[in-house]
Amino acid sequence: MPGGVAFAALHDGVCMVHAVEVLEHQRGQGVAKWLMRSAGFWAQAQGATQVAVLCTKANAAANRLYQGLGFDLVGHYHYRQSPD
Repeated sequence: MPGGVAFAALHDGVCMVHAVEVLEHQRGQGVAKWLMRSAGFWAQAQGATQVAVLCTKANAAANRLYQGLGFDLVGHYHYRQSPD
């Protein structure tokens, strides 16, 4: 049984996937890939023509996953950090 979760929402033909989370002891076993593929199949069944995902640049493992699934990097974002 996969130990993960992801949120997918559809608007104007674009499926936005975020909050992909996998239990620590199941990371590296294909759970996130399964979640993303499932989201893609769901999106296609709903009539989506695109799937998008947000990920911080610092999350190297997730970025490798998304690139391996054929996603293209189209921009960057980061969280502001307090100077304190």
